[in-house]
Amino acid sequence: MPAEGMVHALRRATDLVTPRGLLIDLHPTPDIAQLAIVSPDGTIETIGIVHSENAVERHTNANAAVAAALDDGFVVRERADTFLFSRYCDSLDELVAYVETEWTAWFDAVTLDKARSQLRPGCRLRLSERVAISALCPALRGCTP
Repeated sequence: MPAEGMVHALRRATDLVTPRGLLIDLHPTPDIAQLAIVSPDGTIETIGIVHSENAVERHTNANAAVAAALDDGFVVRERADTFLFSRYCDSLDELVAYVETEWTAWFDAVTLDKARSQLRPGCRLRLSERVAISALCPALRGCTP
């Protein structure tokens, strides 16, 4: 979705915020999602990335939409942070199916081969992406930066 459509959605969402409420924006950052193997002892080995034709553009547009909403002045950011969001799977087939259907993305053959050869009993696959979160206050309520 273009950033303009996201800005419109943020503007519309401010109408739904209760008088003392905040609008929470939560979206992946443009950082590329990583696939890792987590051993029973907690050791983490990154083995590859997730490929997508438009994820970086979509996530960049989401960042731009929040910035435009702040610039337009219809929301004020009260708090913001980023965090690592991870999904864990025991099966490579399960993870591949999830990524291909829910994310419209894929793993390259080298990453899949590496996962198959390095996944041992007791290990888990971890798919991680950096996520941005912002607490936004509708400016009509008199919020100030």
